[in-house]
Amino acid sequence: MLAQETWDVPPPTLIQAPIFQPQLKAGQSWRLLPIVYLDNFERITGQFASFGLQFENVIAFCPSNPRFMTGVSHKVLMPSGHNKGFKVDIEADVSFVHLWLIGSQEITVSTLNVKGHCIATAETPKIAHTGSNDPYPEQSLTIETRMAKTLCIDSKAPFTVTRFAVRQ
Repeated sequence: MLAQETWDVPPPTLIQAPIFQPQLKAGQSWRLLPIVYLDNFERITGQFASFGLQFENVIAFCPSNPRFMTGVSHKVLMPSGHNKGFKVDIEADVSFVHLWLIGSQEITVSTLNVKGHCIATAETPKIAHTGSNDPYPEQSLTIETRMAKTLCIDSKAPFTVTRFAVRQ
């Protein structure tokens, strides 16, 4: 389990820190989840409670399949076991979630209200199939979570979340 005090200290082997893509403006109060500090194959549940998030059916790991690598070796999040997705309970005031995703098929992100009704949905665009060993492109999306209680991330094929940011 992570201690909040360690989040500000980079591990000695860290070569490159994640960088926000241009659509995230510097003046906005985005907070990047420190996935890099998780252990390989660590089950994620309440490690990010201070961000107002509780995870279900997800693990952290370093991908070994080159199609899911971003060029920088770091931890990612992935559904655990045979699950094709995972969910995140939003337990604090989180206005937006921004995700960086890698997958061979579309990845759907949905928000549900307290009654379980879908209030917002976003999907990564379908990617053109490249050579059999070419890496899948990293795609990003932002979804509003103001009235949401649950965030669901699903796909028909394996996928990873390379970075996860919240704006409160």
